[in-house]
Amino acid sequence: MAILTAYVGMFGQAVGVQREFSGVMAKPWRMVMLHIGGWATLALLWWNQGVIQFGTLTVLDWTCILIIAGCVQTISVRLRRIMVALKKKTLV
Repeated sequence: MAILTAYVGMFGQAVGVQREFSGVMAKPWRMVMLHIGGWATLALLWWNQGVIQFGTLTVLDWTCILIIAGCVQTISVRLRRIMVALKKKTLV
């Protein structure tokens, strides 16, 4: 999903409008989420008798699910902005 998110951002540039960096899960925020998930896992290992699960999934599984959901939102935002920019470009 991260690669697809980056490709969609570059797609705008490829079709002749600006490159898109918008959305809630742009690369810096994906890295922040992964960083938080990693530190939360370490904290649970130290202070929760090694149990790193919430339900049937681990903390890093939940982190990946959040990142994927954010990537889907980011892709849709970027595609919408690219389509709006293309419409404006054709009207001019």
